[in-house]
Amino acid sequence: MKNVLSSIGVGSATVDTVFPTTTVVAGESIDATVEIEGGSSEQRVDGVYFALVTRYRQNEGSSNAVVSEFQLTDEFTVEAGAHRTIPVTVEIPPETPVTLGDTDVWVETGLDIDWALDPSDEDELRVEPGPHLAALHAALTDLGFERRSAETITAEYTPFDPPHGFVQQFEYRPVAGGYAGLDELELVCSPTDGLQVLAEVDRRGDPVTDWARSDERCSRFEIETTDENAIAETVDDVIERFV
Repeated sequence: MKNVLSSIGVGSATVDTVFPTTTVVAGESIDATVEIEGGSSEQRVDGVYFALVTRYRQNEGSSNAVVSEFQLTDEFTVEAGAHRTIPVTVEIPPETPVTLGDTDVWVETGLDIDWALDPSDEDELRVEPGPHLAALHAALTDLGFERRSAETITAEYTPFDPPHGFVQQFEYRPVAGGYAGLDELELVCSPTDGLQVLAEVDRRGDPVTDWARSDERCSRFEIETTDENAIAETVDDVIERFV
């Protein structure tokens, strides 16, 4: 007869995903191990499931988005008090937002156990930019810009159609170089095979504009190279059209 207490989650198995590092790069993968500890009675596990999750701003609140998910579906039994280690590779898709500003990214791990409260684990990750976004940030630094803010927002009011409904917005201000007439440069970025970018140039004394309406100071372009000099030339051309 099935143990009633373990069926409601008392004395059941526990799960913990152990990462060798919590720093990952968007577009790459990371090897980890799933550590399972048996509870006070034998339990059958129907699968181990994973979800890579983030949170983004939407209207007046925020929403969670599953960036990717997968499941290890082989059944196995965890004996009472036993320990089991399962190696796993977690993919970090290119569209995973970088963890700058208030953006959080985490991995949720759970055990699928019939008639039981599924044991779960949550691990926060630090996501570094992929090669195209990293090159864009480096090019802006070379042009004399400093990043002031970053947030993950709904894509609803942008021209992009990303798979998970969010994009990242970065705000830069000039601290050196020849952009004295510029107040700020806002970039909305959406990764593809490269990087789609919507840039808005705000001159000193101009009112702040809204992504939801068309503005003559907005320019859309795509980055298909990781050459920082080439990207800097593209950004400089965009700015020069509006200042």
